[in-house]
Amino acid sequence: METAQTQFQPGDHVTVLDGGPPMIVKSTKEGGRIVTCAPIQEEHGGEQDYDATKLTKLDSQQGDQK
Repeated sequence: METAQTQFQPGDHVTVLDGGPPMIVKSTKEGGRIVTCAPIQEEHGGEQDYDATKLTKLDSQQGDQK
């Protein structure tokens, strides 16, 4: 059975729920339960796996206003 949680997709901007720098989703594993992210500010920064329940999507509308 699937749980009602946010599904992350490559390209999504996310952050850790308890605070952290903005990251971009690179890939997902285990049906979306594990999310591989990299820091947005560091193009060549190391990728790291996170539990999807510990992440939240950033509001993409905030940074798009000019």
